[in-house]
Amino acid sequence: VFKVIKWNERDKLLKEGEIDCIWSAFAYSKEQNEKYSLTSPYIKSAIILVVKDKSPYYSIQDIREKKIGVMFSSSIQASLKKAEFTHGVFKRTVVFRTTQEALNAFEKDEVECVVDDLLSTSTLLRANKGSYRVLDEAIAYEEYVIAFRKEDIALKNAVESTLEEMAKTDFLEKTSKKWFGANISIIGR
Repeated sequence: VFKVIKWNERDKLLKEGEIDCIWSAFAYSKEQNEKYSLTSPYIKSAIILVVKDKSPYYSIQDIREKKIGVMFSSSIQASLKKAEFTHGVFKRTVVFRTTQEALNAFEKDEVECVVDDLLSTSTLLRANKGSYRVLDEAIAYEEYVIAFRKEDIALKNAVESTLEEMAKTDFLEKTSKKWFGANISIIGR
Protein backbone atom coordinates (compact mmCIF):
# COMPACT_ATOMS: atom_id res chain seq x y z
CA VAL A 1 0.00 0.00 0.00
CA PHE A 2 1.42 3.36 -0.98
CA LYS A 3 1.01 6.16 1.50
CA VAL A 4 1.42 9.89 0.88
CA ILE A 5 3.58 11.43 3.60
CA LYS A 6 5.06 14.76 4.50
CA TRP A 7 8.64 14.50 3.27
CA ASN A 8 10.09 16.11 6.37
CA GLU A 9 8.45 13.38 8.51
CA ARG A 10 9.84 10.41 6.55
CA ASP A 11 12.49 9.40 9.10
CA LYS A 12 10.06 9.51 12.03
CA LEU A 13 7.42 7.52 10.09
CA LEU A 14 9.97 4.93 9.02
CA LYS A 15 11.38 4.57 12.54
CA GLU A 16 7.90 4.24 14.10
CA GLY A 17 6.80 1.65 11.52
CA GLU A 18 4.10 3.85 9.95
CA ILE A 19 5.85 3.18 6.63
CA ASP A 20 8.15 0.31 5.68
CA CYS A 21 10.23 2.10 3.07
CA ILE A 22 10.77 5.39 1.29
CA TRP A 23 10.25 4.90 -2.42
CA SER A 24 9.46 8.24 -4.01
CA ALA A 25 12.23 10.38 -5.51
CA PHE A 26 14.85 9.10 -3.10
CA ALA A 27 18.28 9.79 -4.62
CA TYR A 28 21.33 7.75 -3.68
CA SER A 29 24.06 9.48 -1.68
CA LYS A 30 26.83 8.24 0.61
CA GLU A 31 25.08 9.92 3.53
CA GLN A 32 21.79 8.15 2.76
CA ASN A 33 23.63 4.85 2.44
CA GLU A 34 24.99 5.24 5.97
CA LYS A 35 21.56 6.09 7.37
CA TYR A 36 19.35 3.54 5.56
CA SER A 37 19.47 0.11 3.98
CA LEU A 38 19.25 1.00 0.26
CA THR A 39 18.37 -1.06 -2.78
CA SER A 40 20.43 -0.96 -5.93
CA PRO A 41 19.41 1.98 -8.13
CA TYR A 42 16.26 1.33 -10.13
CA ILE A 43 15.89 4.48 -12.27
CA LYS A 44 18.03 7.38 -13.39
CA SER A 45 16.94 10.96 -13.35
CA ALA A 46 18.47 14.37 -13.82
CA ILE A 47 18.39 17.73 -12.09
CA ILE A 48 17.18 19.98 -14.88
CA LEU A 49 16.48 23.62 -15.61
CA VAL A 50 13.00 24.38 -16.95
CA VAL A 51 12.40 27.65 -18.79
CA LYS A 52 9.45 29.06 -20.69
CA ASP A 53 9.47 27.97 -24.30
CA LYS A 54 9.83 31.51 -25.65
CA SER A 55 12.62 32.52 -23.23
CA PRO A 56 16.05 33.50 -24.61
CA TYR A 57 17.85 30.97 -22.38
CA TYR A 58 19.51 27.92 -23.92
CA SER A 59 22.36 27.03 -21.57
CA ILE A 60 23.27 27.05 -17.91
CA GLN A 61 25.49 30.07 -18.57
CA ASP A 62 22.50 31.97 -19.99
CA ILE A 63 20.48 31.46 -16.80
CA ARG A 64 23.23 31.51 -14.14
CA GLU A 65 22.68 35.14 -13.07
CA LYS A 66 18.90 35.14 -13.46
CA LYS A 67 16.36 34.49 -10.70
CA ILE A 68 16.13 30.72 -10.32
CA GLY A 69 13.50 28.80 -8.35
CA VAL A 70 14.89 25.82 -6.46
CA MET A 71 13.04 23.16 -4.47
CA PHE A 72 13.77 22.75 -0.79
CA SER A 73 15.48 19.43 -1.36
CA SER A 74 18.90 18.60 -0.06
CA SER A 75 19.84 16.68 -3.22
CA ILE A 76 18.71 19.45 -5.59
CA GLN A 77 20.42 22.16 -3.57
CA ALA A 78 23.58 20.03 -3.26
CA SER A 79 23.56 19.43 -7.03
CA LEU A 80 23.23 23.14 -7.70
CA LYS A 81 26.11 23.85 -5.30
CA LYS A 82 28.32 21.25 -7.04
CA ALA A 83 27.46 22.74 -10.44
CA GLU A 84 28.93 26.04 -9.26
CA PHE A 85 32.41 24.51 -9.56
CA THR A 86 31.83 24.11 -13.29
CA HIS A 87 29.47 26.97 -14.13
CA GLY A 88 30.13 29.63 -11.49
CA VAL A 89 27.91 30.81 -8.67
CA PHE A 90 24.14 30.91 -9.15
CA LYS A 91 23.60 34.33 -7.60
CA ARG A 92 19.82 34.68 -7.42
CA THR A 93 18.25 31.48 -6.17
CA VAL A 94 14.86 31.47 -4.49
CA VAL A 95 14.04 28.39 -2.41
CA PHE A 96 10.51 26.97 -2.48
CA ARG A 97 9.05 24.26 -0.23
CA THR A 98 7.29 22.45 -3.06
CA THR A 99 7.48 22.07 -6.80
CA GLN A 100 3.99 23.54 -7.08
CA GLU A 101 5.03 26.72 -5.24
CA ALA A 102 8.01 27.12 -7.56
CA LEU A 103 5.87 26.56 -10.64
CA ASN A 104 3.30 29.10 -9.43
CA ALA A 105 6.10 31.67 -9.05
CA PHE A 106 7.40 30.66 -12.48
CA GLU A 107 3.97 31.23 -14.05
CA LYS A 108 3.82 34.70 -12.46
CA ASP A 109 7.32 35.51 -13.81
CA GLU A 110 8.70 35.82 -10.27
CA VAL A 111 11.52 33.47 -11.33
CA GLU A 112 12.90 32.89 -14.81
CA CYS A 113 13.78 29.25 -14.40
CA VAL A 114 12.94 26.33 -12.13
CA VAL A 115 15.52 23.75 -11.09
CA ASP A 116 13.90 20.42 -10.31
CA ASP A 117 14.15 16.72 -10.78
CA LEU A 118 13.19 15.60 -14.29
CA LEU A 119 10.83 12.92 -13.02
CA SER A 120 9.03 15.38 -10.74
CA THR A 121 8.37 17.76 -13.61
CA SER A 122 7.78 15.24 -16.41
CA THR A 123 4.00 15.29 -15.95
CA LEU A 124 3.94 19.08 -16.15
CA LEU A 125 6.08 19.09 -19.27
CA ARG A 126 3.89 16.51 -21.02
CA ALA A 127 0.67 18.35 -20.06
CA ASN A 128 1.96 21.73 -21.23
CA LYS A 129 3.78 20.92 -24.46
CA GLY A 130 4.99 24.10 -26.05
CA SER A 131 4.76 26.14 -22.85
CA TYR A 132 8.01 24.97 -21.27
CA ARG A 133 11.26 23.42 -22.33
CA VAL A 134 14.18 21.82 -20.58
CA LEU A 135 17.67 23.19 -21.18
CA ASP A 136 19.90 20.68 -22.96
CA GLU A 137 22.39 20.71 -20.11
CA ALA A 138 21.51 19.00 -16.85
CA ILE A 139 22.84 20.27 -13.52
CA ALA A 140 23.44 16.69 -12.34
CA TYR A 141 22.30 13.12 -12.72
CA GLU A 142 20.80 11.02 -9.94
CA GLU A 143 20.02 7.40 -9.35
CA TYR A 144 16.92 6.60 -7.32
CA VAL A 145 16.91 3.91 -4.67
CA ILE A 146 14.40 2.59 -2.17
CA ALA A 147 15.28 3.23 1.47
CA PHE A 148 14.52 0.84 4.32
CA ARG A 149 15.34 0.82 8.01
CA LYS A 150 18.92 -0.42 8.50
CA GLU A 151 17.69 -3.61 10.18
CA ASP A 152 15.15 -4.47 7.43
CA ILE A 153 17.64 -6.27 5.17
CA ALA A 154 15.26 -9.17 4.39
CA LEU A 155 12.48 -6.81 3.23
CA LYS A 156 14.94 -4.78 1.14
CA ASN A 157 16.28 -7.96 -0.47
CA ALA A 158 12.75 -9.22 -1.21
CA VAL A 159 11.75 -5.94 -2.91
CA GLU A 160 15.02 -5.84 -4.85
CA SER A 161 14.58 -9.45 -5.98
CA THR A 162 11.01 -8.73 -7.13
CA LEU A 163 12.19 -5.74 -9.17
CA GLU A 164 14.93 -7.84 -10.76
CA GLU A 165 12.34 -10.48 -11.73
CA MET A 166 10.07 -7.77 -13.16
CA ALA A 167 12.98 -6.45 -15.22
CA LYS A 168 13.21 -9.82 -16.97
CA THR A 169 9.74 -9.19 -18.42
CA ASP A 170 8.62 -6.08 -20.32
CA PHE A 171 6.60 -4.76 -17.34
CA LEU A 172 9.14 -2.17 -16.11
CA GLU A 173 9.84 -0.93 -19.62
CA LYS A 174 6.13 -0.54 -20.44
CA THR A 175 5.40 1.15 -17.11
CA SER A 176 8.34 3.50 -17.47
CA LYS A 177 7.33 4.49 -21.01
CA LYS A 178 3.73 5.04 -19.89
CA TRP A 179 4.64 7.38 -17.03
CA PHE A 180 7.85 9.02 -18.25
CA GLY A 181 7.78 8.72 -22.03
CA ALA A 182 10.96 6.63 -22.09
CA ASN A 183 12.42 3.54 -20.47
CA ILE A 184 14.39 5.02 -17.59
CA SER A 185 14.57 1.80 -15.57
CA ILE A 186 18.17 0.72 -15.00
CA ILE A 187 17.43 -2.59 -13.27
CA GLY A 188 19.25 -5.39 -15.04
CA ARG A 189 20.78 -3.02 -17.61
